[in-house]
Parts: sequence; structure tokens; C-alpha cells
Amino acid sequence: MEPHAIVAAWDGDTLSIDTPSQGLALPKADRGAIRHLPGEDPYPQPVPGRRLRLQGHDLGPQVLGIMAARLVGSPVKLVLLREQMYGRWAIARHPPDARIGSDRDGRLTAIDHHVKTASSTFDDFFEPAADASHTLYASPAIATSHEVVRIDTGTPMFMRAPGEATGSIALESAIDEMAQACGMDPLAFRLKNYAEVEPISGKPFSSKALRECYAQGAERFGWSRRPLAARQMRDEAGFLVGWGMGTATFPALMLEAQARAVMRSDGSGLMETGAHDMGQGASTALAQIAADGLGLELEEVEFRTGTSDLPDAGIAGGSAHTATAGTAIHNAGAGVIAKLAGLATNDDRSPLFGAGNAGVIARGGRLFRRDDESRSESYADILDRAGLTEIEARGKSAADPAAQSTYAMHAHGAVFAEIK
Repeated sequence: MEPHAIVAAWDGDTLSIDTPSQGLALPKADRGAIRHLPGEDPYPQPVPGRRLRLQGHDLGPQVLGIMAARLVGSPVKLVLLREQMYGRWAIARHPPDARIGSDRDGRLTAIDHHVKTASSTFDDFFEPAADASHTLYASPAIATSHEVVRIDTGTPMFMRAPGEATGSIALESAIDEMAQACGMDPLAFRLKNYAEVEPISGKPFSSKALRECYAQGAERFGWSRRPLAARQMRDEAGFLVGWGMGTATFPALMLEAQARAVMRSDGSGLMETGAHDMGQGASTALAQIAADGLGLELEEVEFRTGTSDLPDAGIAGGSAHTATAGTAIHNAGAGVIAKLAGLATNDDRSPLFGAGNAGVIARGGRLFRRDDESRSESYADILDRAGLTEIEARGKSAADPAAQSTYAMHAHGAVFAEIK
């Protein structure tokens, strides 16, 4: 359980911060902490020449650490005690209410999902806990609402996101109770109300394999052996055994990010992006995407990440980081390959001459002709003949408004559980 912590160090007007973070570019963009420091006149704008560099991974007590380091003229490490961390998060989540209606055959007629939560007196934050009801089940009438009560506390913010989690519990519990009231198996009830399009908007899903997910989960779990009535199963010791299941969903988000790729004359590659690994495996997954995009083996790519002076990789949140930073990395790699292909296919000394960019593929540090893979050339040879020691390209990713206006984009899952 990581506490909030920071190491701050000044070198002249350059401030270096080592602190956990879900988005290295976010605190860098807000330089309020170095605009107005003790013993200085207030500055309406950032001090000219002052630079901020962050490295690390939940933002810690930044401002106090920065101020202390400036005052004492030495690097300062500040770590909050466990007791000091409860106040901000204590009121972050509240139980939502979900009401549903169905006909006698078990087909939904209405979903009403209301969330009452608390926030501070000075901010408008709330968790979108009722949003799960927008997408999961086909109903002709859906209403969701969020009511916020202001109290004297810090803004709660996300409590081990996503906020949809508590709302999902309310909706899925209501679905289970309705299935029982209709005398139906909980999985059969969900399948009867399966949403072929997003109910709230009518948009088709960009992809959805929830039926297959239900089928695989039920088969592996042995769901067909579950009795319809409750309280029918016991183990050898006499404990009641319950089998339950639920549906999971989360929006498939894409945020903005950048990356820089370099191919060197020795055949090795470099990929740079300011990503953040909090234990979710970003360092591994993004390095693999980098190698794939450059057409190299993993050990042939130097992957630099984790500091704010690298291209902005976006935030590690919303289950979007791999898709966001990974797309920027892929596009940067594709840009380098396109430049190499351009050098080779326009040079009559190359075996790839005349193939065009679309006529080559990258694999194992070489470019191959699509129409004749016996004709290929290494990256190193292409750069050497062009008199270059390296070649670089930048890539970026961003949400696609056209796709968002056309499709509903969500991930789905099914959870089967046994309890005693």
C-alpha cells in the first residue's frame, strides 16, 4: 500500500521531482508550485528560465516537498504517514440505487439508476457510478441520475477507480433479483435482455463478444449444474454454497499521447515516451509494441520511459494507457519504417527499388518486398548507403471523433463466483 511521497531537488532554477504519478505531464503543465515560493515575490506567470522535470509513477504531497527543498537548499524527501492519508478518500463512494421493471416473460421494460454522493463545497467532482446502466441491457426506457451533496471536506476524487464499480453492483444485484422473481436462471435472464446495440444511443458496438464470453465462462465454471432455487447447495461440512455471476463493462477509451522512434545505423532501435508503470505492466507491454512497430526483436530496442522530459504518453487511467501510448508508439515506429522504405525504394542500387512504401514489409531488422521476399535489405545497409547514422519519426494518438460518433466502444466481461 503505497503512501504519498516525493523527493524534490533544486539545481539553480531547475526543479527535479521524483514522485508517483498517473500522468507525468499533468503536474508539469501546472507550474503553480514554482510560481510563488516562500521568500519570493508572487509571480503571476511562471518564472522565466525555471524548468520542471518529473520522474516516477498517485501524486504525492508535491507542494510541501518543493517548498521545503527550496528553503533548505538541499534535496528533500517527504512521505506521508498512513494516518495522514485517510481524510481525502474517506467519503469517496456511496451506495447507488437501481430499480428495474420487466414483463412476466422476463424482458426488461425499464431501468432507473440513481446515485447520491458527496463532494466538497468548492468542486464539482462526482463518480459516474450509474453509467453502467447506459450500455449493458436492452431496455426501452433507461433513466440515470447523479445527485451531489456538498459537505466540508476535500474533493473525494476517484477511489481506486473506476467509479462505475459501485453502480455495477446495484444494477447486477437488481438483475439477479428480477431473474429470481421471474423464475429464470440469472444467465438466461441476461441473455434474454442482451443488448445488440447500445441501448441509450442505438449505436452499434465497435466490437462485442459478450455472448461468447458468457458461454466460455459458464462452461468452465459448470454453470449448468446450478439449481434454479436459492439455498440448495451445501458442502461436506454443511456450509451453504452459492453460485453467482455478473456482467462487467467499461468504456474503451483513447486519449492523446506522443512517442519518438529512432532507427540507428547499427540496426538497433530507440523508442521514447513518458509512460508510467504503476504495476500494470506498461513497461513490458509498451516495449513489446515498440519492438513490433520497428520490426525488431525486443532486445534490439532501447525503450526509454518514466520522465516528463520525454514525449507525453498521456495518463495511466481509464484503462486507456496501453491503447493510448501503444498507438503513439506504433505510429512512431511505422513512421520510421516508412522513411526507411522511402530511402530504399527510390534508390536504384537497392533490391527494393521500385517497390514503393506499400510494397515492403518490415521484419527482423530488414525490409522485404511483398511480391518477392527473396529480395530484402537490412535497415543498417539502407542507412549506410544514404550516409545516415540514424533516422527518426514521431507518432501520436488521439480519440477518433468519427469513430465515437458512429460506434459505441466498450469492453465486456463475465464473472462467475462461488461463495460459502
